[in-house]
Amino acid sequence: MGKHGREKRKHPNQDRANNQKFNEQAAATKTPAAPETDVNSVKARNKEQVPYFNALQDADVKFTFGLGPAGTGKTYLAVAAALKRLEAGDVRSILLVRPALEAGQKIGFLPGSPEEKLAPYYIEIQNIFIEFLGKSKFNSLVNSGAIEFLQPGFIRGRTFKNSYVIVDEAQNFTYGEIKTVASRIGEGSVYCIMGDPDQTDLRPQHLSGLNDFAEAQKINPRNMVFTFMSAKGIERSPECRTIIENCAAYEKSREEQRTTAKPQMNGHDPAPV
Repeated sequence: MGKHGREKRKHPNQDRANNQKFNEQAAATKTPAAPETDVNSVKARNKEQVPYFNALQDADVKFTFGLGPAGTGKTYLAVAAALKRLEAGDVRSILLVRPALEAGQKIGFLPGSPEEKLAPYYIEIQNIFIEFLGKSKFNSLVNSGAIEFLQPGFIRGRTFKNSYVIVDEAQNFTYGEIKTVASRIGEGSVYCIMGDPDQTDLRPQHLSGLNDFAEAQKINPRNMVFTFMSAKGIERSPECRTIIENCAAYEKSREEQRTTAKPQMNGHDPAPV
C-alpha cells in the first residue's frame, strides 16, 4: 500500500506470531551456560524483604504487590518464587509483562523490527532466569512456552490460567494498562505486581497508575498482600542505597522549600492588603 495509504489491519494471529519471534530473540543472550544459583537456596536477605518473599510463596495469596525503590530485590525474588512454583508443578507457565518505556524514551526511535526493539527491555530478567536455570534450560522453557515475555498489546482477549504472572516496572503502566493486565487472571494463576512509584518514566508523572491501582484493590483485598520496602532494603550495592537516600533527602528538602516559600510577584514580595 502507498506511503500515505491506510495501514493494513493485522490478522489476530499476527500478534501471537510477533510475540513468538520476540521470545526466540529474548532467549538468544550472551550469558553463562550453566546455572550459578540454586533457586531453592534463595532467601530474603533483610527484614524488609521478608514479608514480600513470604507472600510470593504463599499458596493462598493471589496478588502480591511489591512497592519500593530500585535495588530492593523485587524482580529477583519474584523470579525465584515463580521458578519454585513452576518446578513444583503448582503452575504451568511463567509470564513476564513489562512496559517498553524507559527513561522517558519511546521505542519508535530504535532501529529494527518491533521484536528487536523490545528485546533489550527483558535482558536483565533473562539474566536472572539463566542464573537459576542455565542457558540451555532457559531456552528450552522459552521455546516450549513455559516462560513467556509479553507486552500489553499482545494480551487483550487472553486468559492466563495456571500461570505465575510477573508484572515488572509497573510504575510505567497507566491505571488502565495495569487493570487490563490484572484482569487476565484465570483459574490457578497468581500475580506479582511490583515497581517504584517514585521513579516513573511516564510524562506527566501523574499518568502512572501503580499507586491508584494498589489503592483500588484495598477496597476488597481478598487473597492480596501489599508490601512496601524502603532504601533500607536495598541489596544491589551500598552505593545504590546511598544514591537513593541522597535523592530522597534532596527531593524532600526541595518540596519543603516550595511549600514554605512566600508567594512573589515580579520578583518582589506582594504588597500587604
